[in-house]
Amino acid sequence: DERGLGVRLAETARHAVFWAVQRDYLELLRALLARGASPSQRDELCGSALRCAVEQNAAAAAAELLDAGAWEEEAEPERVLALVESRRLLRAPAFSFGRGVGLADAEARLRLANAVRAAGLQLEIPEA
Repeated sequence: DERGLGVRLAETARHAVFWAVQRDYLELLRALLARGASPSQRDELCGSALRCAVEQNAAAAAAELLDAGAWEEEAEPERVLALVESRRLLRAPAFSFGRGVGLADAEARLRLANAVRAAGLQLEIPEA
């Protein structure tokens, strides 16, 4: 990074953010975003990196992407919102559903809730 290679690579990468989300490499995702990679990278088959994070219940990755501005260029906002709701990513697990629907990691839920608020998304955020 002394020669700026990390920044140039991050800024010109077309799928690195999506790949980091898909593989759950949170530290790599943070490093790419910090160096200027676009948080709204897309894959033609799977959609945006944000949608991928939500589909994989990766609340921490979704929060990083929202904080980096992914929502402004999200091509499928209604779908992403519906996925957050249907996967109950802002709620503690409800074991009455039979398989524990919800997000057990309280810290990740709070981080995502804060990112959702900051991005101005219209989602109901339950009290902690």
